[in-house]
Amino acid sequence: LRKNRVVFEYAKGLLSDLPLGALLLTKGDLSIYPVRYLQACLNERLDVVALDQELMGYDWMTKRIRRKFQASQISLPFGARLRPRGPPGTCTGGAGREVRNNRDTECDPNSHKGVFNLASLFKANIRSGIEVFVVDTKDGDQSFRSSFRLIPFGLVQQVVEMPTPLMPSALISS
Repeated sequence: LRKNRVVFEYAKGLLSDLPLGALLLTKGDLSIYPVRYLQACLNERLDVVALDQELMGYDWMTKRIRRKFQASQISLPFGARLRPRGPPGTCTGGAGREVRNNRDTECDPNSHKGVFNLASLFKANIRSGIEVFVVDTKDGDQSFRSSFRLIPFGLVQQVVEMPTPLMPSALISS
């Protein structure tokens, strides 16, 4: 097993073509831990900010990210954690409700600081000039589909903002 370098090469492939200062959003242990190994142990691609979408679903991780990274490295939208459903800044289950462990429960307005979705995370970073890439997107989060496109970029996908559609009525003057 010592000579099996599949995961090592996969992680190198994820990072190799990313531009300087990119934000890489991973999805789960298989992609985040090999990337973190390359960065923490081998000092490779320290310019890339690698964050895991699954871990960002926890308040403690989002707090840690906010403390660790400067605004020039990453922009986190308002909200305590990443959640795939519901508008930003609200409980995920709707009015006063939250979904936890597949159960709809009451939201504690004193402890729940709101959530953000991928659309708001993409928007905050791309509009700050940070190039965003994903290994895959968080299950259930389709929030970005109307405003962003995922373009294949090596082993990852680059997130690009779609242009505002041109409305013919705006071209016609009265």
